[in-house]
Amino acid sequence: MKISLDLIMEELKFNLETPRHGNPSFSGAELYTLGISDASGKMLLVSKLSESLLVPKTPGIYFLCIRDRRQDDAETDESLQNIYIVNKNLNLNELFIAVQRVFIRVQNWIAQMQESILNNLGLQALLNLCEPIIGNHITILDASFNLLAYTKNVFTDDAVQTMLVENGYHPEETLQKLQKYRRIEEYENADERDLIISQDRLLSPYDTVKKVYKYNNTFSAIVVMICCNRECSGAMLELFTLLVAHIKYYFDKEQPFFRKSRQIESFFMELIGRTISSEQEAKKRAAALRIPFEGRFELNLIVYNDILNVPADRLVQDLSRRMDKAVVILYSRNIMMLYPIETRDDAEARRARLLSMLTGLNCNCGVSNPFESLWDMASAYEQAHSAVIMGERLRLSRQEANRFRFYLYEDYYLHHLVSNTIDSASGVFTNAFAFRSIKKLKLYEEKHSAKLLDSLSAYLQCGRSATEAGTLLHMHRNTILYHIKKVEELLNVSIDDLEIRLKLQIGLKALEIDRI
Repeated sequence: MKISLDLIMEELKFNLETPRHGNPSFSGAELYTLGISDASGKMLLVSKLSESLLVPKTPGIYFLCIRDRRQDDAETDESLQNIYIVNKNLNLNELFIAVQRVFIRVQNWIAQMQESILNNLGLQALLNLCEPIIGNHITILDASFNLLAYTKNVFTDDAVQTMLVENGYHPEETLQKLQKYRRIEEYENADERDLIISQDRLLSPYDTVKKVYKYNNTFSAIVVMICCNRECSGAMLELFTLLVAHIKYYFDKEQPFFRKSRQIESFFMELIGRTISSEQEAKKRAAALRIPFEGRFELNLIVYNDILNVPADRLVQDLSRRMDKAVVILYSRNIMMLYPIETRDDAEARRARLLSMLTGLNCNCGVSNPFESLWDMASAYEQAHSAVIMGERLRLSRQEANRFRFYLYEDYYLHHLVSNTIDSASGVFTNAFAFRSIKKLKLYEEKHSAKLLDSLSAYLQCGRSATEAGTLLHMHRNTILYHIKKVEELLNVSIDDLEIRLKLQIGLKALEIDRI
């Protein structure tokens, strides 16, 4: 990797006595020794001026010198060709060491970035490494203008960048400005090989440098540098180019999966967060991502109990490859899968395949009710999330073994309804019949070791069939009938009353999720 004279001099912060003839690049620096030094032009030769003037002029050979002689007629434009004199009082070793430090610093940075990529540490790791080298504020965004990474220890008072970091995405206000100043069009039309340098100060009080990445000739991601601490010089552009060359690896590595998945992830997050302005806009976004907006869908949410110890990105890739037609993304460190439902058997077959992949992992899967439009994804997500919460509460209360399970929302709908109702105004229900009755039966059980609550629950679940309830609980039907009669006596009610049965079922659901 070569670095230019401009970058070397900016890093040294030295001025030159002589004008620069172009901007040559070098692989390293060498202390000049007559007859021994590299004459290929790859190395910047550091010497005394008197020594460099004695060397026959050879194209491509460059000297960086200290002045060790008085200026005289020997210093002509021709004799000083490819010789750069440092305007600073240094001895030769001091200059050489200073130049070597520049090469070592930049080359170490490049090596660290390469090592980071080899270890697949991600975009944020690259920006962490660039902070002490570049010194300006840098952000990486996907095509939906969601923030992927940024220089967390480089402050900028740029209002747009501050809002971006605070929100994690460009809000509507900024998007309107991007449209007003035709920035989005600029990104779409940009040549991926070039940098975009903006010095119009329309969106930022500083010069900005942007690198656009494309997939299938469509804008897919962007890196933005705000020159808030160091000016937009040729040397700064060179450092930024080195950085974005390494960032490009992550956008090339998984394409098309990486780029499209990021856009889909952003789209789904906005649907769930209900931040898309209209259903029509959502339809357009879905069409651009080639995702069917209408049909019959099911949403699965895989929730991990040890979320920080899960290779979630890897699992998303594996699931995407192995689960036919499913759209798989990360959402709040959990894995969300959108399925198109074709037949009941198809759904069951997919669940069996998913079970085979996840059995043994410390996770569970919530399953939404079927829905017919992506516009309803927020509700489907809430259903799947609630199913996992309710299902795990019941498993813990029943002291059942911890293993991978599917929790279908429809199975936990009443539990969810009761839980939300209690949460909305818990004190109101304290002495309601449903709650008061279950408490009374529970107290009776504790004193008399009778299984009234189990018998009542099974009896109601089995449509008031004592025979079926007895089979379910491994009891004689007469025992079930005796328990039901006792419940009616204790509560002074008749189980034949539909409203009484409904209230008792609500109370039993609250008991199951430990809300009584």
